[in-house]
Amino acid sequence: MNAYKYFRNTILMVCLSAIYSQEIITVQGTVIFSPNLMECNCNQFILEPDEGYPEIALGIDVTGMVVAQQYLGQHIQVTGEEGFWNCFDLDFNLCNEQYAMTLDEINIMGCTDPEAFNYNPDATLDDGSCDYNNENDLQVLQDIIDVNDFIFTPESFGEQEWDNGRLTYFRYHAYMGPPITILPESIGLLNNLETFHLGNNQLVDLPDSFDLLVSLINLSIGQNLFLELPAIICDLPNLVSLEFGYNQLVDIPNCIGSLTNLETLAVSNNYIDQLPDYIENLINLEYFDASNNELTELPETINQLINLNHLEISNNHISELPSNIGEMESLVGINLDSNNLIGLPISFSDLNMLTFCNLRNNNILELPENIGNLISLQQLLARNNQLNQIPSSIGNLTELYSLELSGNNLISLPENIANASIITLSLESNNLTTLPDAIGNIQNLQGLEIAWNYLFCLDDELSVDLIPEYLLDGNIEEVFGLYQQSCPPLEGCIDPQSLNYNPDAAIDDGSCIYLEPSTIQIWLDSELVDDQIRYDVMCANEVPVSGWQFVVNGASNMSLPGGVPGQFVISVTDSISVGLSLTGLEIPPGEGSLFSFYSDSEPTGFSSIIFSNNLGNSIPIITDCEDDEFQCGNGECIGTDLLCNGTDDCGDNYDENTCLDNINWIECEVFDVLTIVHIVEFIQSPTSYGEVCENSDANEDGLINILDAMTILGWILGIGSEYNGPVWHISTDGSDDIGDGSEEYPFASIQLGIDSTVDGDTVLVQPGYYQGNIEINDKNILVGSMFIFSEDSINIINTIVTGEDNISVINFTNIEISQPELRGLTITNNIDFTTQNLIIIEGCLSTIVSNCIIKRYPESPNRPTGIWSFNSNPIVKDCIVNDCGMGLLLENGNVQVQNVIVSECNSHGVRIMDSYAVLQDLIISDNITSWNFGSMSIGFSEVIIKRSLFARNDGGIYTSALVIGESDVTLENCTFTQNTSTAEGGVIYVNPSSTVEVNNQIHWGNTGYQFKISGESTISINFSDIEEGQSDIIVVDDAQLYWGDNNIEIDPLFIDPENGNFHLQSNSPCIDAGDPYSPLDPDGTITDMGAYYYHQTEFDCGYGDYKMMAALIYWTSLH
Repeated sequence: MNAYKYFRNTILMVCLSAIYSQEIITVQGTVIFSPNLMECNCNQFILEPDEGYPEIALGIDVTGMVVAQQYLGQHIQVTGEEGFWNCFDLDFNLCNEQYAMTLDEINIMGCTDPEAFNYNPDATLDDGSCDYNNENDLQVLQDIIDVNDFIFTPESFGEQEWDNGRLTYFRYHAYMGPPITILPESIGLLNNLETFHLGNNQLVDLPDSFDLLVSLINLSIGQNLFLELPAIICDLPNLVSLEFGYNQLVDIPNCIGSLTNLETLAVSNNYIDQLPDYIENLINLEYFDASNNELTELPETINQLINLNHLEISNNHISELPSNIGEMESLVGINLDSNNLIGLPISFSDLNMLTFCNLRNNNILELPENIGNLISLQQLLARNNQLNQIPSSIGNLTELYSLELSGNNLISLPENIANASIITLSLESNNLTTLPDAIGNIQNLQGLEIAWNYLFCLDDELSVDLIPEYLLDGNIEEVFGLYQQSCPPLEGCIDPQSLNYNPDAAIDDGSCIYLEPSTIQIWLDSELVDDQIRYDVMCANEVPVSGWQFVVNGASNMSLPGGVPGQFVISVTDSISVGLSLTGLEIPPGEGSLFSFYSDSEPTGFSSIIFSNNLGNSIPIITDCEDDEFQCGNGECIGTDLLCNGTDDCGDNYDENTCLDNINWIECEVFDVLTIVHIVEFIQSPTSYGEVCENSDANEDGLINILDAMTILGWILGIGSEYNGPVWHISTDGSDDIGDGSEEYPFASIQLGIDSTVDGDTVLVQPGYYQGNIEINDKNILVGSMFIFSEDSINIINTIVTGEDNISVINFTNIEISQPELRGLTITNNIDFTTQNLIIIEGCLSTIVSNCIIKRYPESPNRPTGIWSFNSNPIVKDCIVNDCGMGLLLENGNVQVQNVIVSECNSHGVRIMDSYAVLQDLIISDNITSWNFGSMSIGFSEVIIKRSLFARNDGGIYTSALVIGESDVTLENCTFTQNTSTAEGGVIYVNPSSTVEVNNQIHWGNTGYQFKISGESTISINFSDIEEGQSDIIVVDDAQLYWGDNNIEIDPLFIDPENGNFHLQSNSPCIDAGDPYSPLDPDGTITDMGAYYYHQTEFDCGYGDYKMMAALIYWTSLH
């Protein structure tokens, strides 16, 4: 066959003398030259395009066919290498136009049917190869099922998307069934797969064929058991998104730099302590999450990530940011929460695209002075740092709407803070005594948190309506009605020379504090020089001095040997005034001659002494006072009998400001039994301590002697004998040294009681305050207060447990067999620590937390998470979680939460990730949302929520109540009311790829939208009372709303919504209006809409009401 297939408009220069006798065919876009070359020794030649095109090596296969890649629209010459010339004995110089041929047309052989499994969009001539089944990809899914011993069919396995008979999307999480532990080698056949989600499984490695997934764009294998990131992933050059969080990685391989198309890289929640320098090659990276690792620094090369717009590195150990971080010009959001930062580099203020900055829970002492250059900044979160002041340039941040400064050491705020467009301002737990006058001029201000400061009034410009009463808790006046609209003149120290000078104070309250007179001492020396006595004023200064002035008493006709600029001498009767001002200069600390002088009469001393620093502030002086005299701050000496008499005898009030109570600790020897008994009484009532030691000699070993005496007491009374439970008693009056855990001789620490238990035992904690971290191990034990037996909630309130570190108070860890329970305690954080979590449940098969109050300590600047559960299956019931950062954080588990109140949390109330959860009889109220998480957020989970109330949650500009993302959620008999947000926010936001079923629900009295549904999500709403009906539901993108014709939009008629009673009145339209196929109400009637049913038979609280009332009893007791 002598037929040519031609390249259109392409000239192919071929240096082959027998070219016209050769056959050229095309297959799948590849040009194949097929002369009979088997007898030749040549093995390759090269296509050498015109300048600007790459060289392409052409190999000869076993059939002797030379294969070349197709180049359309290019001028291509064929030249040879040594083997080529040997074979054809040609000289390149002999090539000329006679060997050229013009190929005007080309046909690509292949399958041209778009419906076929192997459709080739480049094919122009069908070769009959079309395949119309997807058995190959289905077989791969069957292989995964087989190697993991699953019982699925390929068609029902995971979530799948197909395109032209090829698998393009696959997702499987452990909550869909048993976890995947291994992938077969056949996985490489899925060469059309673009998205592969295998998070929350138990994979430890990837097969060698994984690099054949050449179409893979999105890979998610987080929450598995990988010890390292498989290097084979680096051979997937088309990856755009890689999610590898929640594994056990300790590093990232250098080959990560080859994934230059990556836009998203998530490696959070591992053990990575260093990032590779090659990360600089990821120039297309837009989102990088390395939070919750062990990083101590970021590489300097991170500035090369010029397209990065979100950087998440919270919960690491980073103490310093790279100095060049300001070069990351695309950065929009940065999360540095919970690191060890003490400051920010100067270049940080160059991030002029930054809109979100989270600096919470660090040790930052100051913000950059030029932070006002962050002109795009909208949210600045700097809670729980060590800030003393805020730069005045913050007034330049005109886009700033959320400013969080709680938990710092601020004593004042700059006046120009009002220039920002702040909507929410958090200032709680600082040292503020007043607010700037201009703060009332912030036009958009909607929320102001000022609790736990030293405020006692509000300025006229500030609207009290902006401040809910509970946000004022902890200030000077406890009762809201006593806050004054106008602040009276502020009292304080008005002396600029004092240590505690208050420039805002208008009335001196006598509180000025001065340095101890120990920094400067002056005295006179004399020496005979040329028959004249020269006097030297000697000075010993521990601080720099910029000037002085004092009177030399008794001197006359003083002369100075050599003038000094700025020095002066003034003659006064019987004395000489001298002084010196060193403008811009200082005398450094040290000892020596201040100056010398001659005098006709002998000086008798100094008076009116003033030394100053470069700020013009005076420095306390030491001069020679007699033993019965007191040294004033100005150097004067007064009699000690004039101290603390209410009169300013010094002239600088120093004799009155130093009146401090001297507390002397009295230690005493203890030997007799009677005194030992008294010591026991002292431990129970410390006020009797003085009586115990009244007739004893003080000694420094007294405390040791007391402990020895306690040991003696145990020996005398027989304490310490073996006790074997099963109830181990804990009391603040107990002792870990001599107690045995019995009721008569209890332990002092809860941990010792736990360590003494065996399966089936109880640790019974008497009312009191217990400090110490608690580890609950793998035993079937019950740890709790007297509530266990009394069921009196006062025992919950009065049995308080707090921790001793920054991590957590209660730890349930790696419980694989047993089901321990914590019951009837108040768990709170220690004000001396920035505790991150009150209760941690990690790696536990089953645990129970019941009848507990989990609450931030009121005066603590830190807001910990209430309960954090990870890789566990906890049961949380009959509890109150209050005033935390996040109330419940539930990740990667099978969770049950029942009859729980979550309120007044300032991040969000409940967050559920990668879990299966059943929540019922909840009250989610008065929480403040953070970002767009809502008071409850659900991601990658399957959740059922029943008979629950969402009320008075504040979303600001965000969603106020519930955010759902990539999850399946069922809402049954829930009430959403009085949740507030701006016009941009709303009540429930459903993110892409979610399925939500809403039944028997009430939405009434909220602000913003009722529902917003986006992406490919679907929501069905039936038998529900939705205010404004469908008109208040936003559907965007490809989302779908299924609206039942059984819904209503009528006032549900709550009994007393203004005071929080959302039960139904007897004439409510929601009674018996629920789904008739739902379970009946406890009174036997058709289910009502909403969280609280109306009891239509003889009075009975009913199951749901009973549980809610029990929780409310605790809540009332707490407040």
